Amino acid sequence: MADAPTPTPPTEPTPAAAPQAPFEPQVAPQAGQPVQYVVTQQSLRGIGGWLAFAIVVLGLIGIGNIVSALGGGSSSSASSNTPIDTLFGILIGIAFLATTVLLAMQKKIGIMAAYVSLAISATYGVITALINTSEKPAGEVTGYIIGTVLIYALIALYFRNSRRVKETLIN
Repeated sequence: MADAPTPTPPTEPTPAAAPQAPFEPQVAPQAGQPVQYVVTQQSLRGIGGWLAFAIVVLGLIGIGNIVSALGGGSSSSASSNTPIDTLFGILIGIAFLATTVLLAMQKKIGIMAAYVSLAISATYGVITALINTSEKPAGEVTGYIIGTVLIYALIALYFRNSRRVKETLIN
């Protein structure tokens, strides 16, 4: 009866190993291998995300304001601009283009340039709304002024509170 299976002795249950966190390494490096580190979070340093979007939009606003203030290539558009429109259009365009350049160069003063650009643009929006009050109801003008100031304040808060802006603009 050499072919008969031999019974196996019963085994005692082993205690369960303590659960490990999924991000801890499971295998130790061998003696001859270099240690490899894994970056677990993407760096916020550098132009990207909403900061890149803001730079592109501010640059387009700057170019658009300068082109609009200088007539945009058509004579009818240039004649319809008031001196205030022309002055603020050029001023806003230069301010936004300077902000775009400073932010792209990752200069810390770019934040101040953004605040100044937004303040000039908001001031122009309020002045334009007040000049055109005769054409619109008072409630509409008030809503426009509040909306303009609120939008520019929210954009300024992005430059104040963004971690990407703080880590990128350090020069």
